[in-house]
Amino acid sequence: MTTTHSADSDSAELHGSTFLSDRVVTTFPCHDVVKLDEASFVQWQQQIRLILRGYGLFGLLDGSLTAPTRFIQSSDRGLVVNPAVLVFDQQESLLTSWLLSTISSSFLSSFTNVRTAHDVWLMANSLFAADSSTKQSQLRHELHSLRKCSLSVHSYVNKITSLCALLAASGSHISEAERSAVLLVGLSSDFDSIVSSASLSSSPLSFQRLVDALIECEARQARSVQEVLVAANTVEGPSLQSMDSSFRGGGQFSAHGRGRSFRSCIQCQICSQFGHLAQHCYYRYHRDEPSLVDASAPRRGGFVPRTNGRDDERMKDMGFGQN
Repeated sequence: MTTTHSADSDSAELHGSTFLSDRVVTTFPCHDVVKLDEASFVQWQQQIRLILRGYGLFGLLDGSLTAPTRFIQSSDRGLVVNPAVLVFDQQESLLTSWLLSTISSSFLSSFTNVRTAHDVWLMANSLFAADSSTKQSQLRHELHSLRKCSLSVHSYVNKITSLCALLAASGSHISEAERSAVLLVGLSSDFDSIVSSASLSSSPLSFQRLVDALIECEARQARSVQEVLVAANTVEGPSLQSMDSSFRGGGQFSAHGRGRSFRSCIQCQICSQFGHLAQHCYYRYHRDEPSLVDASAPRRGGFVPRTNGRDDERMKDMGFGQN
């Protein structure tokens, strides 16, 4: 929480370009400010600007707010130290100290000679702003190369928004039309309907309207996939069970109404016989009996047993269909 110290009252004023205040911001809230280094200058610059504008102290940072007159005339016409100067000096020192705490330790040695918040700002710009044009080019390339791929619509839009914010913080504004173009170009073919609608629209669609349409389209696609999965599980489960039951009885399936019967297309993966599934195969539990398998026989599917007459009778007694 921000605390203040007042010399005479609780008022604070910024008059013109001169700092006229009797109140000092002595404690800054613990903002989650990125540490300044060569990779975070744009983000750091944006955060510092917003925070200090919120406290009315940005003028100390850019040098537009100057110190008041150091000496003023007293009632007896003598010169005395202006109390506002003491407040200004205190505020300047506290702000400078806080700014230095936001700088990465690997770069602090470059700031050893700074005395004011304005000095810190100038030094940061001299160290990193020279690379801003290169950084802008990199950010623009990253923005226009962005593709949705497996990202959700929310994640994809957040990436676009973040890159645009970084470019804006570095002085390169991205128009809404450009943001919308980037959004549409990076979409997969699943969203061709949205792209076509935007292309055929008589007036440009806003970025937010496109985002809303994409979110709705994604939700519809998710529901469709879920419905297909539920339908597949509902249909395939009982049909396989009923087919397997009929195959166990005789290995044939009757097409009612046509008077014809068809040989089962279900083949056991253990014995290669038609008419039953592997989970109901006799040999599933009797593989070790030497009389049931002829190792020299050609195999289909990795295992093809041959049976003798006695084995066929035993399988029929157990209810397994044979052809």
